[in-house]
Amino acid sequence: MLTQLAYRLETQAEFPHEIGVFLGYPLQDVIGFIENQGRNFTCCGFWKSYSDPAEIQTCFDCYRRCINIYVKLFEQGVPLEKLAVPA
Repeated sequence: MLTQLAYRLETQAEFPHEIGVFLGYPLQDVIGFIENQGRNFTCCGFWKSYSDPAEIQTCFDCYRRCINIYVKLFEQGVPLEKLAVPA
């Protein structure tokens, strides 16, 4: 799959929107974005969502809390090497 994605990035003028799958976006949202050409989304945060807005907003809130924690740790002097951990 990564080989195909790399090929598309190199050979096509249009950005391959299915990259959202590799970034961990819900498949329903990636498909919704492609089918709706970026319009008609139900919620927008870290990406445009086409699923239940309340459910995805909970996810976005979790991401924001995580970002805030990491920013505070970085500001307190924790080096990036210590902040970068496998998921």
